[in-house]
Amino acid sequence: MAPGIAQFASCVDPLYIWETAKYPYHATRIRCRQWSIQLPSREIEILHRQADVLQYVEAARMHADAERESLGFFPGNVYEEAAKNGTLFVAISDAAARRYVGHILFGGKYPHARVSQTLVAPMARGRGVGKRLVRFLTEFVEGKGYLSIVARVASDLDAANKFYESLGFEVLNVKPGGSSRGRFINIRVKQLDTPALFGYRRRVSGLPLAEPVTAFTPVLAIDLNVFFDVARNRPRSVSGGAVMAASFSNLIRLTVTSEFTAELRRTSSGASDPVLEFALQLPVLPAPPDGIPQQTLKRLGEIVFPARSFAGKLTVRDLSDLNHLAIAAHHNVSAFVTAERALVDASSALQEQFGLRVVDVDNMAQLLDDIAIVRSPLDIGFADGDLRISGMEPNLSSSVEALSAALKLPGEIRASITLKGIHSENRKALLVSLGDEIVCMASWKAHGSITRTLDVLLIVDEDQASCEVAVDALLHQLSRIGTAEGPARIQLTIPNLCLNGQRVAVACGFMRCADSSSQLSRFQRLSIGAPVSDVSWEGIRRDIQSVSGMTFPISLPPFAGAGMRVNFEANDSKEFAIDLFDIETTLSPTILLLDGRPAVLVPIKAIYADDLLGTAEQTSLFPKRRASVIHERTYFCSSRNVKLFPKGTVVVFYESGKSNGRMAATALARVRNAEIIAKHKLSQATIESGVLDEQELIEITEGEQVTALTFDNVLKLKRPVPLIRLRQLGCIDKTNAVTSRMITAAQLQQIVEEGRGTRE
Repeated sequence: MAPGIAQFASCVDPLYIWETAKYPYHATRIRCRQWSIQLPSREIEILHRQADVLQYVEAARMHADAERESLGFFPGNVYEEAAKNGTLFVAISDAAARRYVGHILFGGKYPHARVSQTLVAPMARGRGVGKRLVRFLTEFVEGKGYLSIVARVASDLDAANKFYESLGFEVLNVKPGGSSRGRFINIRVKQLDTPALFGYRRRVSGLPLAEPVTAFTPVLAIDLNVFFDVARNRPRSVSGGAVMAASFSNLIRLTVTSEFTAELRRTSSGASDPVLEFALQLPVLPAPPDGIPQQTLKRLGEIVFPARSFAGKLTVRDLSDLNHLAIAAHHNVSAFVTAERALVDASSALQEQFGLRVVDVDNMAQLLDDIAIVRSPLDIGFADGDLRISGMEPNLSSSVEALSAALKLPGEIRASITLKGIHSENRKALLVSLGDEIVCMASWKAHGSITRTLDVLLIVDEDQASCEVAVDALLHQLSRIGTAEGPARIQLTIPNLCLNGQRVAVACGFMRCADSSSQLSRFQRLSIGAPVSDVSWEGIRRDIQSVSGMTFPISLPPFAGAGMRVNFEANDSKEFAIDLFDIETTLSPTILLLDGRPAVLVPIKAIYADDLLGTAEQTSLFPKRRASVIHERTYFCSSRNVKLFPKGTVVVFYESGKSNGRMAATALARVRNAEIIAKHKLSQATIESGVLDEQELIEITEGEQVTALTFDNVLKLKRPVPLIRLRQLGCIDKTNAVTSRMITAAQLQQIVEEGRGTRE
């Protein structure tokens, strides 16, 4: 390396090099004395506070300008702005001299920091100053919950590459640099030891889930009636056949209990029976070695057949059913499938006390059918063309393979994600594409919906301009899939090269897991998928404990303001408290309808409702607006209404009767932010997260300002609550709902109860 070149320098992004080419070369040079200074580590001080750093902005600029061959050239105001923004740290010598000896300039988007420059003054090199700067930055961003630090280092800068390598920055990718030099850029990444337990301070305080669980093939036990329905072509044969067919395709493992075979022999005529012989070949779950405790059978009887049990009049068939349940619970099967109404009706109590999920055979058949959730492609309007959400399509396979190769995924992962060979039947995929190129893709085991644990591999083409919107839409769809039957645990494996994909996941409430590696990071969160009220809390609480091991209070706490904290107990019995807003983000989509928590009834025209909320009853032939498939959306209204929408407010959307609207409450949501903005200052991103074009925004109100209401956690009401009922509840007076208005917590809960069964 030529004399005077910075020994420790990160090559800046080629975009920055192009940007700075507009500025004339700054002729100022540093007159460096030909001596070095001794800098014991205890005499080095790193400055990061604005007032301290601003004193050294000029020194940092002049030293960086002198090293432009290695660092590239930034205009002088970059350093001053960085000092003001807290993204420039300066190293100085001992307290007495306070001499500038180096700096580190960084930026990036949360949760990934990016180093733009690391420079040590010539007289101080070889004294560990550069390492002190990088380590200080590492501790600083770790404390703010960042996941990684990225450094783009020109491959021909040997000293710089060795420096970053010594500090744990691994090369994850190599990209072409500026065309003028023909350089290649090493993308070096250092994964940080961010505590996964408490989540990310800037965005969300997450729930302390146990480490990721390994997805397993669900084991279902069936009772004798399900088998006979199929064998004898009885009315439920179609549903029973669907369950058995899923077993033959390895989607589930089908078993019977030893009571099944005993009952079969008891009811057999003794003659040669092919059906009997076939049934006896099914995998059998044996009874406990010491037999089934009588106390267990007694408690099961009290739950399933309370009247006959307390009267001491259980039948032989009753006792057989109880034996089925006891053996299935002993082996901890994923579900016991039956057509017996008494067993299904007792499912909640059986799961609460014995951890046994009992499912009606018709419902299980429907669930198996719903695993293929993407029945038809969904087109989304986007600036560069229409994005398309679909399953794996033939024209996309080569693009999937190319992206898998570019991300350097291990062979077995590449084989599974391309859905070839033996992997194809047991995996599902959801892709977002632009033409014949995929933008991002999620792949998971098909049975994840049954176990309520989606273990998803997510890959992203970071070079696509629409990648962040695409990932947002994809995660939104995964939440819907995972929560089709109730609360679910969603686990993401994302390559560390997919920084934008990881960033969107964190913004959507996912937490990185401790088992992440240098190549792949694991993220997870729980998702409820429905509003939570006192009525539904018991079942949801039980489901959360089943999929996560966390124990929440038996009763929901009363509302104590937007800043209240909710207590819960983790699976290690340690108690925690998390902000209400944060816990709703982590469990999204959901809204906790706490006693005393008010809401705002907000009108919306039918022509905008589907594009913003996805509430239309019929599928449109036209591409959907991007607002309807992403987590955060924007509703524009009069600036007079801004005070109605503090952060965390619950919103009930009322579809007005104009343009053939339904005149009913159709959806819930939660306010993230509301601010008054001049119409001509609305950013393009804000406009695109809503459904009004620029002309409509001008016409929406008479003034020059508008309220931009950003909301998330959208939950569609399965049964819209009509205007006449809203009037009976006192939510609307004699006039139609034409302006936003407050409603009470009692009115909100009544609306939700009358629209129960909500799933977005």
